[in-house]
Amino acid sequence: MSEKELFGFTPQEVDLIRKTVGKDAINEDEFRRFLYRANKLGLNPLDGTIHLQARNRKTPEGKWEKVNVIIIGIDGFRAVGDSTGKLAGIKRDVIRNEKGQLTHAWAEVYRSDWKEPAREVVSLREYVQVKDGHPISLWETKPETMLKKCAEAGAHRMAWASALAGIYIPEEMPEGEESGKNGKSKGKNDEPKTEPSRTEKPKGDTVEPPQTEQPKEVLKTELPKSETQKEQPEADPPKAEQPKTNPEKQPKQSGEQPPVEPFEGEVVIMDPPEAVKDGWKKLTAFAVVAEETVTLFNNEGLLDKLGSKDLVLIHGDKRGSNIKVKMVSVMQKADEGGEKSSEEPKNEAGKPSEEPKESKTESKDSVLKSGVFAITLKSAPAPAVKSGEDVIYARVEVNNETVLMVAREGYREILKTLSEGATVKINGRLVREGERKVLYFEGFVEASAA
Repeated sequence: MSEKELFGFTPQEVDLIRKTVGKDAINEDEFRRFLYRANKLGLNPLDGTIHLQARNRKTPEGKWEKVNVIIIGIDGFRAVGDSTGKLAGIKRDVIRNEKGQLTHAWAEVYRSDWKEPAREVVSLREYVQVKDGHPISLWETKPETMLKKCAEAGAHRMAWASALAGIYIPEEMPEGEESGKNGKSKGKNDEPKTEPSRTEKPKGDTVEPPQTEQPKEVLKTELPKSETQKEQPEADPPKAEQPKTNPEKQPKQSGEQPPVEPFEGEVVIMDPPEAVKDGWKKLTAFAVVAEETVTLFNNEGLLDKLGSKDLVLIHGDKRGSNIKVKMVSVMQKADEGGEKSSEEPKNEAGKPSEEPKESKTESKDSVLKSGVFAITLKSAPAPAVKSGEDVIYARVEVNNETVLMVAREGYREILKTLSEGATVKINGRLVREGERKVLYFEGFVEASAA
């Protein structure tokens, strides 16, 4: 392609874009990609409708790297949908807890060729921009508007994935991640939030979701951002107070402390809770998707009724391997039996566990079956990190047993369109990983109403 017509831009326009809107391109390939995406979206950078930013992102190895992010306003997202001729409507609103505090926002984008809308639910805790524990700028004066924009942008990305993949609105981007002189991020998040938790879609012909009912994952004890931020210094609360014999205590390092990050995921309890000090209790658990051992802390009695081998959903603040628990939802008690016992990461101290019968004949990390599976979702799809890779997971029932289903790379956005209770046929691979089975999602065969 000649410079005379570089993705539809004249040499004069290319030169001006390079010196102004595109000056943050980290290399020539990123600059050309920016022009290509702008042309594909029908936007001209010189009109101020699309921007290129350089931001710092932490890699799975813990190193910082500079990346380019394409930014457009929410009106640009709507224009993309409108240009397809298939945009059939947009709905959005907020979700409040029983105290009337803003916690989440949802948005739905309707396509004329889809039976169900593309639905996105975002958490205030994940998106609000703060300084010294308090919301800043428009997040302080117009938090509902800002959060609804974030939800709508996510729904548009789901509806028009080929056009909007990797493109964000300014409200989704943390304040401190723009490129800095020292190459370090100053924000509280390591990278743009592209995969916030989802809740179930309306079923059947429901168009307007109930506005008085919170999504299943939104537990009523969740605190708004303004309160949780004040508590963040306590992310490993007993750290400064633990007895000297505590093996989980992490001594202070002369280097940088791990950041406090929101945590949501399934864990298997390994040990019963034990008292630490001043009402705090702790226990050891195994994070199912991340495949790591973590220590849970709480001083409000949330851990008291948990026992070894229980499968629970945890919400809280995570620093390193310590999690300050704010919400607990028991998914399966150990005495209820089922698949959970086969997913225990290790035996309870002093009590040998029984291996699943097939584990005696099948090798570890082996493919048990590849092909078509009929599944029913037992939990809503949610984001997680597995072996350093961003994934979407859900617990599903297949062949009368409950297993973990994981979607990687391009399959993540597809899996997020499902809701708890949905029954579908998928392509996939059922793999034994150690003492558990994992079903890797590889697309739909056909879907039916939940």
